[in-house]
Parts: sequence; C-alpha cells; structure tokens
Amino acid sequence: MMKQRILPLLKSKWLMLLLAGMVMLTVLFKTHTGNRILLLAANYCVSGLKIELLSGRLFSGGLIQLEYTTQGADVTAKNMHLNLNWFDCATLCLSASSGELNVRLTNSSEVKSTSSELPTSASEASDEYIKLPFSIGIESLTVKSMTLNTGLQRVSAKNLAFAARASDAHIQVAYLSAQRLIVDSQTVAEKRAFVLPDKIAPLQLPSIFIPLDIEIQRVHLEEVTYQTPSDAPTVLSDIRAGISVKQQIAEVSQLQLTYKDASAHMDLHYDMSTSVVKGALSYGNTHSIAVLLVDGDMDNIALRGRVSGKASGRISLQVSPTVVNWPFNLHARLSSLDIAQVGRVNHLNLSGSGNLDNYQANVNAVFDSSAHYDVGEDVLLDMSLTGRLSMVDFNKSRITVGDAFSELSAQASWHNGLKAQLQGQLHALPLPHLGIEEAATLSGEYELRFLSAHEQWSVNIPKLELMGMVADTPLEISLSGEVNDEYIGKLEQARITYGRSTVEATGEIGDSADLHFNANINHSANRVIPLDALMDAQLYVKGSVTKPQLKLNAQLSKIDFEDKISINQGTLSAELDTAKDYQGQIRLDISDINAAQLNHGKLQFVLDGNRQSHAAHLSLHSAQYALMTSLHGLFDKNIWRGQISKGAFAIDDLKGKLAAPVDLQVGQDRFSLANTCWLINGGRACASAMLVEQQGEMSINLEHIPLNSVNKWIKNGVSVQGKLNGTSKLSIKHGNVAALDTKLWVKGAQVAIDLPAEVEVTDELPINVLNVEEFEVSLASSEKNIEAQWHVEFEKLGLIKGGLSFANMQISQQATGYIHINEIKLRQFTPYARAYSWPDISLDGSLNGTINFSGELSNPSLYGQLHAENLSIESSYLPMQVTELTLSTEFDERQLSLQGGFKTPQDGVAQLSGHVDWQSELALNAKIQGTNLHVTPMSGVKVAVSPDLTVDYADKLIDIGGEVSIPFARFTLDALPDEAVVVSGDQIIVDDTESEKDQALVDYRADIDIKLLDDVRVVALGLDAYLTGALDIERHVGNAPLAGGEVSLLEGKYTAFGQDLLIETGQLGFNGPLDKPYLNIRAIRNPETTADDVIAGVSVTGSIASPQLTIFAEPAKDQAEALEYLLNGERLGAGESSNNTLLAQFLLAKSIDKSKRLFTKAGKKLGLRDINLAAKGSGDDTQVELSGYITPSVQVSYRVGVFASLSEIAVRYRIFSKLYLEATSGLYDSIDLLYKFDWGD
Repeated sequence: MMKQRILPLLKSKWLMLLLAGMVMLTVLFKTHTGNRILLLAANYCVSGLKIELLSGRLFSGGLIQLEYTTQGADVTAKNMHLNLNWFDCATLCLSASSGELNVRLTNSSEVKSTSSELPTSASEASDEYIKLPFSIGIESLTVKSMTLNTGLQRVSAKNLAFAARASDAHIQVAYLSAQRLIVDSQTVAEKRAFVLPDKIAPLQLPSIFIPLDIEIQRVHLEEVTYQTPSDAPTVLSDIRAGISVKQQIAEVSQLQLTYKDASAHMDLHYDMSTSVVKGALSYGNTHSIAVLLVDGDMDNIALRGRVSGKASGRISLQVSPTVVNWPFNLHARLSSLDIAQVGRVNHLNLSGSGNLDNYQANVNAVFDSSAHYDVGEDVLLDMSLTGRLSMVDFNKSRITVGDAFSELSAQASWHNGLKAQLQGQLHALPLPHLGIEEAATLSGEYELRFLSAHEQWSVNIPKLELMGMVADTPLEISLSGEVNDEYIGKLEQARITYGRSTVEATGEIGDSADLHFNANINHSANRVIPLDALMDAQLYVKGSVTKPQLKLNAQLSKIDFEDKISINQGTLSAELDTAKDYQGQIRLDISDINAAQLNHGKLQFVLDGNRQSHAAHLSLHSAQYALMTSLHGLFDKNIWRGQISKGAFAIDDLKGKLAAPVDLQVGQDRFSLANTCWLINGGRACASAMLVEQQGEMSINLEHIPLNSVNKWIKNGVSVQGKLNGTSKLSIKHGNVAALDTKLWVKGAQVAIDLPAEVEVTDELPINVLNVEEFEVSLASSEKNIEAQWHVEFEKLGLIKGGLSFANMQISQQATGYIHINEIKLRQFTPYARAYSWPDISLDGSLNGTINFSGELSNPSLYGQLHAENLSIESSYLPMQVTELTLSTEFDERQLSLQGGFKTPQDGVAQLSGHVDWQSELALNAKIQGTNLHVTPMSGVKVAVSPDLTVDYADKLIDIGGEVSIPFARFTLDALPDEAVVVSGDQIIVDDTESEKDQALVDYRADIDIKLLDDVRVVALGLDAYLTGALDIERHVGNAPLAGGEVSLLEGKYTAFGQDLLIETGQLGFNGPLDKPYLNIRAIRNPETTADDVIAGVSVTGSIASPQLTIFAEPAKDQAEALEYLLNGERLGAGESSNNTLLAQFLLAKSIDKSKRLFTKAGKKLGLRDINLAAKGSGDDTQVELSGYITPSVQVSYRVGVFASLSEIAVRYRIFSKLYLEATSGLYDSIDLLYKFDWGD
C-alpha cells in the first residue's frame, strides 16, 4: 500500500526535476538574464576568458565581445554575433559573424610539439573512418577583418567568408572566400653556410590516412600578397579552386590564379595509398604558353612539357626521387627564344642522363646575335660535359661563327670553395663595331684560373696571346698576371702592338704599387683610327694601392685629325699625389695648333694645387684669335667654388676684357655665376646665373656693343654700323624653361654695301647706305605660351613690323600673328639688287599692307591686304621690263584674290586678276589681258604680244586658254642656240643621265590661238622676211602639243649659195606637232642681176623632217645650168673676175657661219658680251667685222678688208636708243654722230 503511494510520488518528483532542468536550460540559453548568468559561469570557470553580451541574446544574434588570453595566444573578437538553430541547415546549425578578429601567438616557441604523440606505425594508427552522431552545419561564418600574428609572420584577411556541413564521415565546404589576404614575413632570412652533401637522400613519403571525406566546392581569394622586408611584394590575384579528399584520393580541380600579365591553371590527382600522381599544369602570358604533364608514382615519375608562342620547345624528364641521388633521364628541345644580351635561340638540343652525383649531358645550340652584336652569321654551340655533386667538367666545347671558332675546355669544382679553370684557342674572332667593311679578326690562345673560398678570391691569367689584322694593320695583344680580392698581384706582361705603335705595362701590386706604362705611338690614319699621331708617353704609378702617386710625361710630336685639327710639337706632364688630396701639377704646352680658322696658334694650360686649393691658367695666341684666363678655386662638399680673376679675348676686330673678378660655383645639382661684365670694343656685356636643383634664373644685358666689330665676318661687301643693346631673363623650374623675356634693339644703324666694279653708277642711283632708324626684336615665353614681336623702321624706306604668338604649345601648334608693311620704297634697294643679281637692274615703287594669320603653323589662315604701287623692275637681263605695276591682294582665310595691272616700254599695258584657294588642294584661277607687251626672251629677239589668256590650276593640272596677238616682232639670229639642236631619235648616248627626265609634278592642257600681224620680221640664218598667219595650239593631258594653221613669208629674201634670193612664195603649214610643219617655199635670184632674162631659184617642199629641195630655172634648164645661173647670174666662163668674186663671197659666207661660235666663246673669256662675226659691204669693199659689247651701252668692233689689206677699229657709244656716237681709227680717223632709222618698224 505504502509502495503504491511512494512510487507515484517519486515519479512526480523526477518529472518535476526534469521539467525544472529544462526550464533552467531554457532560461540560461533563451533569456538575456540566463545568458548573462551562463557567461558569468564560463568567465569564472575558464581562466583568461572574458565574454561580454552587450545586447540581445547569446545564441540569437546578440552583440558579443570576446577576449581570451592564454600562455601562448591572445584572441580578441569584436562585434560578434552568434546564432544557434536546431534542425535547420543541419541537426545543429550555427551561423556567426564578427567585425574584427585578432589572434596573436605571444610565445610560439613554448608550444609543445605533439608529433611524438602521433602514431608512427601502422599498428598504432587507426585506418577507420569517423562517423558523426548527428549532422552539424555552419550556415555562414563571416569576418570583416581578421589578423593572425605569430611574431615571425603576420597574416591579415578582409571579408573572410565560410560555409560548411558535416554528417556521417563527410565534410562539405560550400565556399571559402576572402577579398584580400596579406602574408607579411617580418624576419630576414639568415645566411647559412652552404654544406655540400655527399649524396642526395631519397624522398621519404609519410603514410597518411584521412578518416573523413572532405569536399571544398569553391575556394576564391581575390588577392593574395606575400611581402618580406628585403623583397618587393608578390601579388597573386583571382585564385579559384575546388579541393576534395575522397577514399584517400586527393584532387585539386580547376585551380587558377593570375600574376601580373600571366595566368596559371592546374588539375592534380594524388592517390595517398599508392603514391600515384597525375595532373596537368599550364602557364601563359601575352607572349608564350607552357604546359606540363605529370604522370607516375614517386618511384618513377614522368614529366612532359611543351612551350609555344614566341618561344617553342618540348621537354621530357624521368626521375626517381625515392632512390639515392635521384636518377634521371632528360631530353629537351627549344627554339625561337629571345635571351637578353645574348640574342635569339633558333635551335637548342639538351640531353642528359645519370644521377645527380654521376651524370653526363650534351648541348647543341644555334644563336642569332645580330641584334646585339655585329655578327652577320649564326653562332653555333657544341658542348658535352660530365659532372658530380661537387664538380663539372666541360671536356668538349666549340663555339663557331662563320669561319671563326673557339675550342675550349673548362673544369669547375665547389667542394671547398669555388675552383675554375678555362683554357682554349681562338681562330679568326671578328671584331665588331669598327666602322670598316673588311673583316677584322683575332686568333690565339688563352688560359684563365679562378679561385674563391671564405669570401676571398684570386684570378690568374697564365697566358693570353692574340694576333690579327685590323684595317690592313697587324694587331697583337699579350697579357699575363694575377690579382686577388685585396688587389694584390703581379702584372708580368701586358702589351698591345698595333702597326708601329706599342703600349706596354709591367709592375707589381702588393702593399704598395709599382707600375710602369710606356706608350710609343707612331700611327698613320686609317679607317679605324682616322688620326695621324707621333708621340711618346710614360706613366708611373707608385705608392699606396688605393691612393697612389701618378707621374705622366708625354711628348707630342704630331697629331692630325682628318685635317680638322693638327698639333705639332707639344708636351703634357702631370704629377699627382692622390694621398694628399691630388696635390700636384698638370701642364700642357703646344707650340703649333691648327683648327678651323685657327692658324699656327700657341696653347698653354697649367693647373696647380689640390682639391682644396688650386689655380689654373689658360692662354691661346694666334694671328686671328687670342684668349687668356686665370682662375682659382676649391672643392667644398662636392661643390666647386672658384673665381675667374682675369679674362680677355680677341677675335679679329672683336676684342673683350673681363671688367672685374667673378665668382662661380659648380655642383652636381647647382650652378651659380655672380654678375660678370665684359668690356667689348667700348660696349659692355653682363651675365649672371643661379641654378639649384633644376630651378633658377639667368640674365644677360648688352650695352652699346659696336656692330662694326663683326664686319670682317660679313661677306659680299656688306658692312654695318651701330650699337646693339639688349636684355634677357630666363627662369627655370623643374628643369624646364618656365619663362623667357628677351629684347634686342639698335637705333641709328647703317648697312652699307660696296658695289661691284661692273655695276654702272649714275647720279640717279640711290646711295649705297641703308639707314635704319630703329630695329627691335622681343621674345616672351612661359611654359606653354610664346610671343614674339619685331619692328624695323628705315629712314627713307618705311616700316616693317610683326608679331607671332603660340598658345599652349604642349597641346597644339596653334599660332597667331601679323606682318605690317608701311611705305617700303623699293628704289632704295637698287644698289643691293645690283650687287647680288644683275648689274643694271633698277627697282622702284612701294609696298603697303597688313597680313594677319592664325591656326596651325603648317596650314594657317590668312587675313588682310597687300598693295604694290608703281612698282617697276627693269634690267637688260630680264625678258620683260615691268613699269607702273599696281597690284592689290586680299587674303581671306585660305583664299587669295588679286587685281592689278602694269606697263611695259613702248606703251605696253596689261591687266591682271585672279583667285587662289588652298583650303584643301591648291586651286588657281587667273586672267591676263594686255596690249603691246614688249618681251625680249633672248638676245636678238624682240616681241610685242597682246595676250588675252586664262590660267586655271586644280588637281595638279594647269589649263591655259585664250588668244595671243603678236603685232610686232623682230627675230635676229646668226646661229641656233645649243638647246635648239634636237638629237636624232635613233641616236643612243651611253651614260646620259640628263636624258632620263623625272616625271613632271604637274601636267597641263592648252588651247591657245596665236595671230601673227603685219609687223613680224625674221632676220636669221640668211633669212630676211616678214611673217603673217595664225596658229591654233592645243594640248591634251598626256599628249604632245599639236598645232593647226599656216604661217606665210612676205617680202623676204634668203641668202644661200652666197647669193641673196628673193622669196616669191613662203608657206609653213601646221597640222600636227609644232616641230614638224610642212614647207612650200620658192626663192629666186634677183632677175635684174641675172643674164639672158633667166629666172633661177630654189624650191623647198614637203615635211621639214624630209624636205625636197629643187634648183630650177625658167626657161627650163638642166640642173647644172640652173645652178650656174643661180650662183653666177650667167653661164660660168662669161666673166673670170666675176667668177672669182662670186667664189670668194660664197666661201666667205660659209667660213663666217662656221667660225661664229668659236669667236663668241673667245669673246666671253675676254669679258665681251653679244659677240658677232659678220661680213659687211660687197664686191671689192667686202669686210669681215668682229664686234662685241663691253657694257650695255658701249660696243667695240674690228674690221678687216677681204680684198683690200685695210683694217680699222671702231668704238660706238649709245646715247639714246637710236642715237649713237662712233669713233673710228684706220686709214682715216673720224668721229661720227649716227641716228638709226628702222624702215617699216
């Protein structure tokens, strides 16, 4: 009964206890008060733990602050939130976040290793998988900022995120990511002595068993930085991968990362139970891609690789890392690889086998080094070697370049330090970059030994013997000696012999140096050293190795450099003690130096003292130049501070002297020059400068510098008078010109010219002195802008001024400016024109106008007007004399309009108009209309033309059209000019460069009507006749000009066969090329001088290329009788005297024609112009006359009788165009006043 009552009571108590426990847990975990009680208990029970609940509930996202300190670590978490849920993402589902998490290992060295507690054998290890009793999930773990500091390294991460789930024997990580991860190594790697092992131990692989399957689906690190105190940071970006371990098989899939401009990818599969690895690794950049495949177990692993792109190649390697010294077998092939300072590898084969302590290898390669060295052929390398861990032996090596090669052998070992020995032979080694066409080569033998141990080294050269030819001159080089790291050694022999020149050195270097250098130079200029030199020099180096005493003595007998500078008889001596701050003296004396315009100068330079106090003197004296200066100074903290105490110079008439001593300073980043003034021919020039760290100022002032000091340098008889003044200030910032302000001016200057003797001086000729009232030029600029102004005002000529400015030159070449011309009188320039062009030229008229321009310098826009008024240009050398030229031009952006007119002598008048456009391509439209424009294109030709022409230009084509009337012309020619004789088309002139004409830049099209009016007369080559007619000249693009029309000969006569023939009919017909007219000419002997009423003459018909010439007579005669009447006027034999006179006249006419050119050339040599040889008179009074012009107004002639032995000399002076004064000396002396009438002109 009691039992029945007690059992229900006990059950109810346990139930109450259970309910009370559940209520207590609920209160502790789910209420804020309970959470605080729970945290107080945890903080009390766990030493060093401090958790604060700042707000909310502990497992429901409340704000938590955590600090935990132990003997080896400090952990701090701020702004932490924790959520705990049941049966959500897993049975137990957690999510946490923290604003900042810091972990600091305060004494990591005391953390005990637990490796000894791990199972070391298979019997101790457990190979069973672990199974979790329920699933656990981390829905999300985020940390904005995390820091792990171990003392040796500091790891920081930004925006770390993690999510995972574990159930049974499987852990699945959904993602692991971080925005930035920085690994900062705070220790400097210690240098440890390298200990060479006796062997390479085999690789021992541990037995690993992972009792869980792990899968990390996504790893993403946006940026990983690794940095050390001594090296630049290494930054990897965009690291992505998937990692898993299933059934003891580890796999890394789709790993990728980016480094600078390169990227890498990897897939790897590793079986931890069998140690079999298989995978692929790729690496690529903008130039090449490399792929490496790995396959096999660790007892025999195979690696196969391929490179493509700028470099291409393959590699195959088999290695056994689990065997002692890792046996291997290697084959590699490479091509198309650029190596800095070497060249391009066109082909390389490498093969090797053995193990790391006993291996052999062969290398064959072909290099193209032409980009770095002057080698025209490929470099071939053939090498075989054997080696061990402690040494390598190159027992067969050969380097070949064309015909040149080097055979060498070398040994190197590093068991106790580094020992190396190299010996070989050279054959025909080319010497590049000598500037000669033929090859320069060296051949010989060499041997080199090198030893390094315990940070000490020594080099020994037992033998270096080289010989060769350079520019057809023998070259020999020999060297032997030794030296160590303390620069103690012995120079047994050092000798270079080139031709007849020798440089050699001997001596020892120990505690003190004792070296002797001797040079005997006897060199004749060649293509390598274009210098003639004859000299001897000795250099002694003694005393301390680091601060020796130097003594130099050189005797310069002759030095001549390409006829540009020559030195004869000089000495150079120097004594310097470097231990005493370079105390000593340097002295140079040259007795005879010649350079440019310096002839037979004497030069002396002396430098005394040391770095702290020294003085220098320089003097140069010659007939044209003199220079003297003295200075003293010292070095103070790498800055030279000095003073120029004296200075003077003389260059012809330009002489200057330093007004007062001047101080200056020169340093690596500073330069200063105190205000210094020079007195120059009564004027003064001053300058000062200060530049410190690429910033400073400079100023120059000129006062009353005489311009006549430079007259000797001005050629062509020009001299100047006046005084030049100016100022200039320059500002420099950051090494660039920040501002420049310059101004030069001259007032009251004169420019005079000495007229040549052939210039005719008259009272009307302006004085040959040009007075310049004011000349001024100014220039101002800043970092971006430039502005220039100029102003020239003449006493009688007028004014010229202008300006130019650039805005923001660093961005564009935009410019604006103007040119203003005011009443420039051209007449005052006549003396200068006569001095530099023709001796009788005359100028007159005036120029006015203003032109503004803006835009790009290469194609500016122009605005304004330019006017020429009453302009005249007259000279007997010009084909047309232009007077009263009035021309107005107007510029409008990239267009030009012109309008005007001019006159020529004999009442010629012309009008001009036109338009030019160059907005895109140049285009021109012009028109000329005129009446009686007199032109003299060549001697003996006068033409008056009345043109009405239009000229158009566009698309590189000139179009000429219109009409030209010729109312008057006179052609007086004694012989055709040389250029009028056309070479036959079937004649070939060898090496005739002039016959190959360049293609014309522009083509033209023409349609011109030419009318010959009533007063066109030709007196040439025996023809005297009037011409009349009309021609239509046309030319189409790409074709020869064609002519149509007819020209008739009127009232003419023709001298042929020694007779004057009257032209009855004269017609030239054109219907094709201009140089191929058709002829129809009939000329007869004067009937009044022909007996028997016979009419005798000549007819010419047909093409000018093949004319038909016929001698005829009326009544009809045979050819012989017709020729007798033509030549004699009657049958031969009818009068012997007349026959002899006829024959003499015929021969005289032919001989004069043949001799004219010879006399013309001889007369030009004597200074005569317009030489003429002709026959005058008839019958027994026939004379031969040679005449020529001394000046345009004075003619000299010499006449000799043909049948009478009389001669006379005549001088004719032209007073006006048709009025002459002639003085004759011969059988009778006379002075005549002549007036010339041209009937019909």
